[in-house]
Amino acid sequence: MKVALSALCVSQSSVRVSMGSMHMPVSYNVRTKAVNFVLGFAFAFLLMYVKDMTLLSIPNDFDAFPEPAWRPESLISARTVASTPFARFEIHEVRTESGEVVPDWLWTDERSHVNVLVHMKDTDKYLLFHQRKYGLDRPRLALVGGLFNTGETPEQCAQRELLEETGLVAGQLHNLGAYRVQVNRGGGILHAFLARDCVKSLQHKTSDDYEKQTTLFLDRAELVEQVLAGEVGEAQWVATAALGLLHRGHMHHTYAAEAAGV
Repeated sequence: MKVALSALCVSQSSVRVSMGSMHMPVSYNVRTKAVNFVLGFAFAFLLMYVKDMTLLSIPNDFDAFPEPAWRPESLISARTVASTPFARFEIHEVRTESGEVVPDWLWTDERSHVNVLVHMKDTDKYLLFHQRKYGLDRPRLALVGGLFNTGETPEQCAQRELLEETGLVAGQLHNLGAYRVQVNRGGGILHAFLARDCVKSLQHKTSDDYEKQTTLFLDRAELVEQVLAGEVGEAQWVATAALGLLHRGHMHHTYAAEAAGV
């Protein structure tokens, strides 16, 4: 709005200067002022949406986000508001199933990422972190997780994050599925994994996490108790933990049924 007001003031000032020394009909003066007023606003708003300008003090590098934009059939148009290497914010014009047009549908693309429930081979326990996160009011329990690097498959990303954050490698890595984080607003895609029978690796890489972490080991009953108590701090971590426990329970019953000849 500062840009708009500045352009408006310049436009109005130019009208006063150019007309002050001339004797023109009143209708001409009014018409000229109106034209300059409209042109001033049009120029101001054009400046606001130039690619290299700043909107609401957010740097707009529209090429920064590395993943494809979401463009379903119901989309009429899309305008990028801000873009970073981690997220892209857009305003969509969307036609709903009922035919109604929503002109200001907020959409956020975030980087594809993994969460991993880590199971230890030697103790049959689960590894979690107790740590702070920027969006949490206090330290909570967290799972292993991170963003995709360029060209990685979900399995490669999960293996790399597991090694970087814990120094472990998995005996078995189970893909638990890919899920949209916010079905109406975006939020990226979560790839959930269960890393079973993990053991120490000789190739431990340094984690790039900003937060300090305390490592905890919980058995199944303790993990369920902590999840139900709300101590696992993010919905995606809760979902991955629940999926991992369900997967192990399902496989256990399947093996038991096969052994019994059912």
